[in-house]
Amino acid sequence: MQLSRKTRVFFATFMAIGLAFIYVPLTVVVINSFNASSTLNWPPKHFTVKWWSKMVSNEGVRSAVGTSVVIALVATT
Repeated sequence: MQLSRKTRVFFATFMAIGLAFIYVPLTVVVINSFNASSTLNWPPKHFTVKWWSKMVSNEGVRSAVGTSVVIALVATT
């Protein structure tokens, strides 16, 4: 199937908009997870790994991640 240049540009633009719709908010959340402030402010003025260390030390989070990994492995096989 041969697509015209105009159609390929349209599909590429549509795909870029769709990917931006998904990945821009994810990027903002990940960047903000290193924010030193306990309230939401953008752009972050200081960076820290405090929130990540709290997540790793939380037993409930570790249990949930472990369960997700097991389910992902079962679903993949």
